[in-house]
Amino acid sequence: MTRLLFVVFLGLAAGWGLIRAWRGRGDSGTDILHPRTRRDPVGIAIQTPLFFLAVWFAWHGGALSRVLFSPVPWVLGLTLGHIVFAASLLITHGHLRDVADVLFGPIRVVRFAVEHFDLTLRVIAVAFTEEVIFREAAQHDVLIPLTSAVPGILITAVCFVAVHEHLFRNTARGLVEFVGFALLLGGLYHALDNLALVTAVHAARNLESSWLETEYGEAGQLEGMRPDRVDCPVGAYDGSG
Repeated sequence: MTRLLFVVFLGLAAGWGLIRAWRGRGDSGTDILHPRTRRDPVGIAIQTPLFFLAVWFAWHGGALSRVLFSPVPWVLGLTLGHIVFAASLLITHGHLRDVADVLFGPIRVVRFAVEHFDLTLRVIAVAFTEEVIFREAAQHDVLIPLTSAVPGILITAVCFVAVHEHLFRNTARGLVEFVGFALLLGGLYHALDNLALVTAVHAARNLESSWLETEYGEAGQLEGMRPDRVDCPVGAYDGSG
């Protein structure tokens, strides 16, 4: 019964996310450093019970144990997330020299994360919330037991992509990259079963996307590198409004 209820709210979240994304397809997006809070009563009504159901599954599945606070998966996840972000840039922009510059210059991202610590905390909170909902609860605890590994990962990735407002503002390359990122997170979680690691990968990718947009989005110092927007979920757990 609890799984069925979760599936219903997951489907509602994905459906409402698609509606919101389509309505906002012509918007310029959210200011990363100065987000505007937009009330979404429908999204909140859907995502609040979805979140609490996800926490219930995560707690009973042991995902919220003290293992979550081990530094090793966080360090590995941040490192892998940096590599994933560089690969994402290669897919979306194709400028190998600029991608290499980002890949071998992580200190700038660290400086950005410290200087904009409120943004860093928000990015981590959103990444953790999404991983609890999608990878732990939806994929691991609900969909894979109801189907099998491959359908579970695929359905979770589709729902994950659907709840992001930037979906229809992405370029074709950006959409391919984002779907690939969702599948990568699903595959990592299925293989390693480590919530901290996938949260760190997710947060690193999003934070570096925010850094790149803030640093180079308007100045154009990296030719052609206008990044697709950091993933921004709809409604109750939208970290940037």
